[in-house]
Amino acid sequence: MRELFQELVHELECGETVAMATIVRRKGSVPREVGAKMLVHRGGRISGTVGGGCGEAEVWRSALNVIDTQRPNTIQVDLTEEIAMESQGVCGGIFDVFIQPWHSAMLPGQPAMQEVALAIQQALEGEQAIVLLTVVAAAGPWRTHIGQHMLVHEGGAAIGSLPMAGMTQAVLTPQLVESAQRAISAGKPHIEKITGPENNWADIFVEPFLPRPVFLIAGAGHIAAPLASIAHLMNYSVSVTDDRASFASRERFPDAKRLLVGNIEEA
Repeated sequence: MRELFQELVHELECGETVAMATIVRRKGSVPREVGAKMLVHRGGRISGTVGGGCGEAEVWRSALNVIDTQRPNTIQVDLTEEIAMESQGVCGGIFDVFIQPWHSAMLPGQPAMQEVALAIQQALEGEQAIVLLTVVAAAGPWRTHIGQHMLVHEGGAAIGSLPMAGMTQAVLTPQLVESAQRAISAGKPHIEKITGPENNWADIFVEPFLPRPVFLIAGAGHIAAPLASIAHLMNYSVSVTDDRASFASRERFPDAKRLLVGNIEEA
C-alpha cells in the first residue's frame, strides 16, 4: 500500500490524472478483500489488483473512462453469472468497486487531492494510523458530494470536512471522527451511512491505513537475512537486533525498518 500511494503522489506532482479503484463492498467468495486497490494510469498501466480476470478488466475499462470524464463511478462485478461459472478458479461472489479520479485540480471546500495522498503516504511511511473517509454513494442533492474526502488522524484531528446540506458540521464531523476511530480499533474498513432531511442519505467509506505489525528478529545470524526478506514481503515492519554492528547492518538487512545494535535482552 505504501508503494501505491508513493506512485499516486508522484503522478499528482507531475500533474497527471489517474484513477484509484477500491473494493468497498463484497458478498460471497471474491478474490480480494474490502479495501483492496488498483491504480490505473491514463495510458492503461496498472499497479495493484482488485482480483484479476474478467472482473478486473471491467474495472480497468471503467477506470479509463473515469480518467477521461474526471467523474467517480461505482461498478458491480458479478462472479456468479454463467460466463464466470464456465471459467476455472471462479469465486462465485459479488463485489462493488468505487473508482475515484485523482487529479491536481482544486475542488471547492475540499483539501487538495495531492495533500490527501501525501498525508496518507507520510502516515504509512511513519507507521502512523490515518483514516480516509470518502463519499461513495448518495441520494438527492447529496449526490454532488460523491467522491469527496476527509482525513482523520489517529488522535482525532481532521483534514477537510464533508459539508452535507442540512447537516451542521458541529454534529456531522464528530460523528465521522468517531467512525474513523472505530475503524482504527477494528483494523478494517466499513461503510458509514448517514441520513439527512428530505430523504437524503450518503454512504461513506471509512478506510483506515494502519501501521504494519512489527516483526522483531533477535539475533542477526545466518538465517536472519532471508527471514527478514520474507517478513518484509509479508508486509511486516522488520526490526533486527544484535550486539554485533557488523551483523545488524544495512548491507545485510536493506529492508529492515530498524537496526538495533546492543544487548539483545534490552532491545
